Amino acid sequence: IAIRMIVSKGNNPMDGILVASGNNTNGYSLYIFEDALHFAVAQDEKLTLISTKKPLPEEQFIIDATLVESAARPRTHIEAPQDRAEPDTPNDPEVYYSADPDARWVKKGSKSTLGYKAFARTDEEGFIDRVHTTPANRGESPEFEHMIKGTAAQRVLADKAYASKANRERLRSHARDGIMRKAARGRPLRASEKRFNTLISKQRFRVEQCFGTMKRLFGLHRARYFGQAKTHAQLAMAAISQNLLKAANKIKITPKAHKAA
Repeated sequence: IAIRMIVSKGNNPMDGILVASGNNTNGYSLYIFEDALHFAVAQDEKLTLISTKKPLPEEQFIIDATLVESAARPRTHIEAPQDRAEPDTPNDPEVYYSADPDARWVKKGSKSTLGYKAFARTDEEGFIDRVHTTPANRGESPEFEHMIKGTAAQRVLADKAYASKANRERLRSHARDGIMRKAARGRPLRASEKRFNTLISKQRFRVEQCFGTMKRLFGLHRARYFGQAKTHAQLAMAAISQNLLKAANKIKITPKAHKAA
C-alpha cells in the first residue's frame, strides 16, 4: 500500500481519518489523533497499530484516582437507638466502621478496603498540580467537575470511570474530550473507539506512575492519621515530594574538565 497526500494544518488541532478501506476484520485506516499520525491494519481481526512521535507536544492533563487504606483498624460497631415514645419518629442505628470517623469501606475486585480515595491531576510530564480526597465509597465520576477546575489544558485524559454524559458536557467549555469510551449493554465499542481507548491508555500511565511513586516512596499506601482532612494533607505532601523528586531527576550535572597545568 502506498499513500501520498498533502495535509495542511489550520488554527485548530487536527483530528480525523485521512483514508480508510475495508472493515474490522480486514482493512486499514490512516488517521491523525493528537497531532500524531497513526496507521492501523486489521488482518483476520488482528489489529496492528503504528504511530509516529508527536512533532509538537500538546498541552493536556490526566486524571486518575487510587485507594488509600485508613490508619485505623477495621471494625464495625452498631450503636442502637434509644427507646423513644410511640409518637416520635424512630431513629436508624448509627454504624461506626472504625476509630477513623471519615473512613469508609469499598470493594475493588475481590479485595475490600477501609479508607479513602485519592485523586490526582497531572500534566503530560507527570507533575501533579491538583489533588482531592474523599471517603473510599464515593464514586469517581461525580468528582470530575472538581478535578477540572482551573485548568488551561487543551485536552483532558481520564479512564472509563469518568465516562458519563454529564462529564462530557462539562468538558465542552473547558477542553477537548479525552475520556475513554465505555461500552453499554447492547452496544459494544466500535473499532474506532477501541483504538481511541488504546491511544489514551498509552498516555494515562503517567498518573499511575505518580501514584506508584507516592505509595512506594512516600507512604501513601496507608493513611498516617485519622480523618479526611489530615489524610488529604498527607496526599498533598506526597504529591509535592513526588514533584520535587521528578524535577531533581531532570537535572543533569556535567562535570567540568580540568585543564592541564
